[in-house]
Amino acid sequence: MSEAPAPIAARDAWTRDRLETYFRAAAFVVLLLLGAIAAFRLYFALEHAILTWLRPQFVPLAQAGFSLAMLVLVVWLLRAWVIARAR
Repeated sequence: MSEAPAPIAARDAWTRDRLETYFRAAAFVVLLLLGAIAAFRLYFALEHAILTWLRPQFVPLAQAGFSLAMLVLVVWLLRAWVIARAR
């Protein structure tokens, strides 16, 4: 007796669409990590620039404004992401 052929799902486990989905997910993760590293470097470079360019009495005010701007940006991006995922 011969064995029954493998189910279609098992034969098509690594289809082009599935591989493309995995590739896109991996590329997204890599780009996300690179973006996070760049964002951290930018944040600390701007903090250093504030300390270097401004008079000491204005540093806390500039750092507070910068931190507030970063917080607004993060909240806006998260809100846009949540709205996009809800659609």
